[in-house]
Amino acid sequence: MLELFLWILVFLASLFFLIKASSYFIKSSENIGIFLKLPPIIIGVIILSIGTSLPELISSIFAILKGSSEIVVSTVIGSNIANLFLILGITAIIAKKIVVNENVIKQDLPFFIGTSFLLVLILFNGFVSFYETLLLLFVFVFYLIYTIKEIDLSQTIVEKRPRKKDFLVNILIFSISLLAIYISAKYLIDATIKLSTILNIGTEIIAISAIAFGTSLPELIVSIKAVKLKKYDLAVGNIIGSNIFNILGILGVSSIFGKVAFDISSLIFPLGLMFLGTILIYFIILDKKITIQEGILLISFYVLFLLFLFNLL
Repeated sequence: MLELFLWILVFLASLFFLIKASSYFIKSSENIGIFLKLPPIIIGVIILSIGTSLPELISSIFAILKGSSEIVVSTVIGSNIANLFLILGITAIIAKKIVVNENVIKQDLPFFIGTSFLLVLILFNGFVSFYETLLLLFVFVFYLIYTIKEIDLSQTIVEKRPRKKDFLVNILIFSISLLAIYISAKYLIDATIKLSTILNIGTEIIAISAIAFGTSLPELIVSIKAVKLKKYDLAVGNIIGSNIFNILGILGVSSIFGKVAFDISSLIFPLGLMFLGTILIYFIILDKKITIQEGILLISFYVLFLLFLFNLL
């Protein structure tokens, strides 16, 4: 019992410091980019999208190195489900109504649906092959180039240039936060594997629920900040972009570090829900808005998902 309690503490502490370190990493990266006079597009898109997905990426690499590749796939699927239902739902409730740009409907959403379908096809055989890894990385690079060309600079959040003294402080914060992310991710995966053994449940269950929920919090913070500034395209684009990055970037990059193999039978329900959720979001956004009622509906779906996952329904 004591061992279980200690490992739960390690898990929660690791997840907390991973999320906290990621927020410091994003903020310091933005400030460094502003000081170096990097284009707003690099600061607002590349740093933001990679920074908010960094917890999933580092955790996934550690999972591969530990021989628990099922955690990678489960985290990707779980994070996407959390983003679609929980994060977008909370954001819609806070905003009361999110106005969605037509470009999101005609460009971003179809690309997201396509990558979600690609994920289903790749995962259906229970492993990610070398050529599938190359395909994911190729599409990921294409997506980054496409995003850079299409981005609306007015929808980025870029603050004033920091002083030189502050720049040096940000370099220090950047370095410390990166080290903290590394250490936190390592212990998070160790705790996940240990808790799986003690509780006699699959690591994929812990990954698809607790890890996915925790590592999706940076997306929530960015989206809430965006809606408060009335930058609705950034709020929705951050969630969609993060999901695309999870599929292409996290799964693609993680697969470089080792073979990704898993039991597809345990992931059929969440994978199907993720894909159906993607289609649902498309139809919700067709009228160019997400209402508070639709936000409540999305959160309800996420609660039902967790209840079903833990056999409480």
